[in-house]
Amino acid sequence: MRRMLAEPSFCFPIAAAQVQYRDRYYGLSAASLLEDLFFDALVYFTRQNEPAMEPTRPPRGEKGYDYAIDGERISHKVGKRATQIAVLWDATRTIERWDATDPIVYHSFDATGRRRTLTTTESSTTVQQVTGPNQRFPKDSVVLVAHWRPDGSAKRLGYFEIGTSDDLAAEANFRRLWALLKNEKSHPANEIEVLICPKASARKAKLETAQLTAISQETRPGLYFLDPDLLSGVTLTRNNRGQLIPASTVEAAMTKARSSSRFVPLPTWFSMYTQVTPPSLYLAQKAQFDELFST
Repeated sequence: MRRMLAEPSFCFPIAAAQVQYRDRYYGLSAASLLEDLFFDALVYFTRQNEPAMEPTRPPRGEKGYDYAIDGERISHKVGKRATQIAVLWDATRTIERWDATDPIVYHSFDATGRRRTLTTTESSTTVQQVTGPNQRFPKDSVVLVAHWRPDGSAKRLGYFEIGTSDDLAAEANFRRLWALLKNEKSHPANEIEVLICPKASARKAKLETAQLTAISQETRPGLYFLDPDLLSGVTLTRNNRGQLIPASTVEAAMTKARSSSRFVPLPTWFSMYTQVTPPSLYLAQKAQFDELFST
């Protein structure tokens, strides 16, 4: 998964869908579609690069996991920041304490443009993540392109000023960002992020010249590998649909996953340059129909 998201052709379509699907579909429907999209991408990637370990779905009717890779069963959960995770869809049962038996891949995303603390060798300031075409920034902002590593450390790759949000969304600036991305092939695509800062704050913090050291990571978007050791003896909560891992427990497990290199980031900036709605599911089906008459 780390290798897959390092490739732009896998990373950015998956990143774009995080905003498109969540804006268009109801919560559980969006989560299901995002899981299916991720699984399809994973199958495509492994067929190209690791054909011996192609992921498989469980047999129809078998519960407890979502897919297996090389025999290891994995449960895939999709959420916003740190949210409750359902472990049993049965509100009639009560489980006092629960132990994970298989790893959970928690796929977290935040399309609200979360503010982060950026630290340099000289000072610190607040920056905001770029998350989508409807996002608006203060006039006269600064765009900071950073290599934001999974451990939170950071390096400046680019810096330029914009007048309005529409300026950033313009095709010319996409090409500028894409050229920078292609010139930085030594950095995985999923570790490059675009951040916004008011010009006055950026100048005060000397962001154009100061050496970056870190960017705060609380519930940073990405894939969190929650192995069973991170979810042992969990006291569950319940609602009218089932039994759930509390959000506070999920966030604590996410923090431990990041600190133990069980985290793969997913950037948010690419959504600025995608369509507001996802590709039509109908047109994908219709294409198969049209192929019957193509020759």
